[in-house]
Amino acid sequence: MMGYQYPDQVVDPGGKTWKKLNGNVPSVDTLSVKASEWNLSSVQAWLNELIPQSVIDQYHMIERELKSLVAGPAKAESLSSKGRSIAVFRQGDKRWGSTKLGFGSGTIHGYGCTMTSLTMAATYIGSANSHWPENLQPSQLTPLIANKILKKAQAFQPGTVNMYVARGAQALGMKGKDSGIGTKIQQSDLQTIDQCLRQGGLVLAHVDYKKDWIGDHWILISKKMSAGEYQAIDPTYGKHMTLYGSPDGGVQAQSHVVLYGRNSSWVDKTPENVKRYRVVRYLTLHEADTKK
Repeated sequence: MMGYQYPDQVVDPGGKTWKKLNGNVPSVDTLSVKASEWNLSSVQAWLNELIPQSVIDQYHMIERELKSLVAGPAKAESLSSKGRSIAVFRQGDKRWGSTKLGFGSGTIHGYGCTMTSLTMAATYIGSANSHWPENLQPSQLTPLIANKILKKAQAFQPGTVNMYVARGAQALGMKGKDSGIGTKIQQSDLQTIDQCLRQGGLVLAHVDYKKDWIGDHWILISKKMSAGEYQAIDPTYGKHMTLYGSPDGGVQAQSHVVLYGRNSSWVDKTPENVKRYRVVRYLTLHEADTKK
């Protein structure tokens, strides 16, 4: 465009490149814009054309977080009447991460996602039973204590770190109903998840991110925030995240998956594996004294 054989790669105010570039813009006198055309909807439409959807999703995520900070600790309408809150734990925490999990040789850090997620749930809807230390309150539970409770209750398979998940939920004072090992869940299962959350329960979700469709990791779904958006806690990171009822735009929804991770699942940069989360199995969790 400049017609220079050897461009100097410099744009100086008032210089040749500056003048050349300005020559492509109409003078101020020739510009005519009707003020009535620049209303809120036209500006919004213009911004939508310029800003990628991923950035818009990120903005809304930050907006939600800021509102929750202003409002104080968020409570879903259906939360328990016992005045508890969900304790957030990270399985790699130095206080318990190196502890052997269950009856195997692996550690809580390496294999404790199921147990850590159940422990977080139990701080909220769990209740003491014969497997618990005397006088221990649910709010005092940690993955370290829960590991001992679960071993006492024989909730781990012999010689392994693998847990009988529903039995583990029972040992921690909850009632758990599994969608089924190897069962292909359907879109209708989302209604079961929604009902559980409305009734004050929580959902232990098995997510797949390696595309072998057998499940790679467990997280805890704590509440439904809006249509198609759910808050969850990931024990790998000890952080809240968002799951969605559909994958990122342009990606086709998949059979036997009910919720998805996206680029905007975290307020800050979402890890690659979290972007690929697909809920392929779940366990509804309720207080042990309910009939649900």
